Amino acid sequence: EQNAVLANVEESQKKSTFDRLVAGLNSEERTAMLSRLNQAGEADIQLYNDAAQVDTFSGNLQTRLKNESFLYKLYIWLRYFITKIPQIQIYNNDVLLGMAKKINKEHPGLLNPTGEYLDSLFFERLTTLKSASDFFKPYIYLIDENPGAFYVFMSSFVASELSDKINAAADPYNLPEDIEPAPEIRTDLLKKLDDVLKNMNGSTKNSIYQAVKSVQWLSSFTALPYLHFISQFTDIKDGVFTCPYSNAKVDFETFAAVFDSGLSVPNEVLEAVYLFSQKKEISGNYMTSDIEASVKKFMSVAASHFKNIKMFLSVVPVTTLGKIIFKNYDWTP
Repeated sequence: EQNAVLANVEESQKKSTFDRLVAGLNSEERTAMLSRLNQAGEADIQLYNDAAQVDTFSGNLQTRLKNESFLYKLYIWLRYFITKIPQIQIYNNDVLLGMAKKINKEHPGLLNPTGEYLDSLFFERLTTLKSASDFFKPYIYLIDENPGAFYVFMSSFVASELSDKINAAADPYNLPEDIEPAPEIRTDLLKKLDDVLKNMNGSTKNSIYQAVKSVQWLSSFTALPYLHFISQFTDIKDGVFTCPYSNAKVDFETFAAVFDSGLSVPNEVLEAVYLFSQKKEISGNYMTSDIEASVKKFMSVAASHFKNIKMFLSVVPVTTLGKIIFKNYDWTP
């Protein structure tokens, strides 16, 4: 029995980083499992703010005003003469009101142009975003606890050839656990690791970059102040929740910074996010088919939440709405 225990310890010391994080899945099993999981050929999730922007002018407000007709500029001057409100401010208000009316026409219930408040449709979309955030938050929490371990783990999904090279050349877990490695051994490992990383091809670098970017986006997404933003809405009648622009300013800028820029979320990243959270649950007796079934279940639920995120992005023109909320045509996230 003692020999068996020692043999298990020795075998454990030989395991790669990936095997240590997900016991019971060796490199071949991992590759085969990922191949089966992705054999449906489903495209990576694309997150882009594709809601129709109601204003296509690319310059600033001052430039736009110069391009207006003489009669309209005369009309603005007359209003300035009467009200003493700066002409550029009058024009700013005109343009934003026109944009708000166009948004309301295309997406009724998103905002109220004359009342200057976000309406029930925005509230509904916001609550679905919170549900998505609640789903992903526990997984991101575990990643934030040990980001280094996760990114090593994730690389075996999005760049398996790089992970195999690192494990072969410089995996510290190949060293005995009960002996502190000598400085020259540590230096040699770092040199080997540096050599592997320097020789990455462009495709591998891009895959890793996109993967890390998508995880960082998920982290930012789950950190948004949903409860505070939702609390700014008031039930005015029969479950119709609205929020004045002045109240929305507090949180909208943070939300806009996350949703304004688009990105792609590779399926392999989501699979890594899930399996990393399960590393303590999976043992050598855990059947690969069971792991695949649990991953597929996670991916299905994740897909439904991403569908709601994409719905928000298809309905809410983030930059345009920000200009309206902040009453500033030149506002950007």
